[in-house]
Amino acid sequence: MGFFEAAVVVYLRELYYPQGFKFPIILIPFKIELMEILREAMSLIMIGSVAAIIGKQPILKFFNFCLIFGVWDIVYYLVLKIFLNWPQSSLTTDILFLIPVPWVGPVLAPVLISIALIIGSIVFIRREMLQAGLRVPKKELWIYTICGLGLILTFIFDYRCVFEKRLPKDYPWWLFGLFYGLAWFNFYFFQIRNKQKKIFAFFSK
Repeated sequence: MGFFEAAVVVYLRELYYPQGFKFPIILIPFKIELMEILREAMSLIMIGSVAAIIGKQPILKFFNFCLIFGVWDIVYYLVLKIFLNWPQSSLTTDILFLIPVPWVGPVLAPVLISIALIIGSIVFIRREMLQAGLRVPKKELWIYTICGLGLILTFIFDYRCVFEKRLPKDYPWWLFGLFYGLAWFNFYFFQIRNKQKKIFAFFSK
């Protein structure tokens, strides 16, 4: 799925950015924009379908979704790097998503989030495999939800730069660091508090 996503982007950039993708953004025809939005929605449905088939509990299905999403996103950027030699650096600005508005930010930000999704999901899924019980308190889930919404906010706070065809403002790394750090702290605290150290042995095998 990451490869398919990248393939579509390679085609679009060949059509609309033959000299290389950069800001200010070229506004594509509405029909193409609508198709892109629907394609992204279908991608989420496909990921959700696979996660639903694999998992038994709703929370386990959710972590399966997060794991697949994280791998998908990293593979997407790896394929773009191989075929287009893009991004030029980890701080290159990209349009990350289009639903419900364009998400704009440096490539490093979604990659860091994907890494966190992969590690966190493996740990929680591993707990279930070890029959430790996949019980995530509501308080913990609320903190993760707030952090997730906060991270999304960093991507959409200047979404109008796409429609105004201008360079985006400086990315709010301080806000990203706040929510990203809080999510990791919550994750670490949750593991220590529940004395689930044996879970991390999975990574040393």
